[in-house]
Amino acid sequence: MNYLYLLLNIATISVPLMASYHPKIKFHKNHRALFTAIISSGLVFILWDVLFTKKEVWGFSDSFTLGFSLFGLPIEEWLFFICIPYASLFLHFQLYKFNWLNPFLISNKTLKWITYILSVVVFAIGVLNYDKLYTFVDSIVFVLVLFTAYTFYRNELRKFIVSFILILIPFFIVNGLLTGTALEEAIVWYDAKEQLGIRLGTIPIEDAFYAFSMLMLPLMIYYKLNPTSIQGDSVEH
Repeated sequence: MNYLYLLLNIATISVPLMASYHPKIKFHKNHRALFTAIISSGLVFILWDVLFTKKEVWGFSDSFTLGFSLFGLPIEEWLFFICIPYASLFLHFQLYKFNWLNPFLISNKTLKWITYILSVVVFAIGVLNYDKLYTFVDSIVFVLVLFTAYTFYRNELRKFIVSFILILIPFFIVNGLLTGTALEEAIVWYDAKEQLGIRLGTIPIEDAFYAFSMLMLPLMIYYKLNPTSIQGDSVEH
């Protein structure tokens, strides 16, 4: 079933992409800025991916990929950095467009404490595990992205932290399949020596921080390209 990874990508993006043209959503009006942001930030994570794949921090099963690769990454992995951010940020924007999460927004004071505590704890974990490449790099990138968001896009971070909890549900479903849930072998495998060894099912705990960075970075770029979304406190519609 060498097309499984491709199918996961297609299944992830197809529904939100089609829904974006619904007359009550009209999310397609944001596509130019959003895809620019996703592709721009994706280059950072692809570079990270290429280097880690070369160092065999992680790798990919030939059983679930088509066999076409670029810079050592299967073509499906390149698509991952478009499909997952798009579907996740689509969900984020819709949760606030229809006011489903507004009652659960945290205060600026709470955001401050969350930011400081997470930064100190995650940074300490990274430094104390400097010999574990995935843990160390993932922790440092997470702290940098979190503090950048807190400094320049505080209100947007306040909203994203709440929606991120819900985004993790479909993210973990997809990532669970990628890391071997219900499969004979993982689509994406990890070198256990380069991580903490703590897993949520089959998913390394580091992937949660990776997901935050992978989604918050394009979100910040999107707001940089489309500042009227901040002023209106919603996406264009």
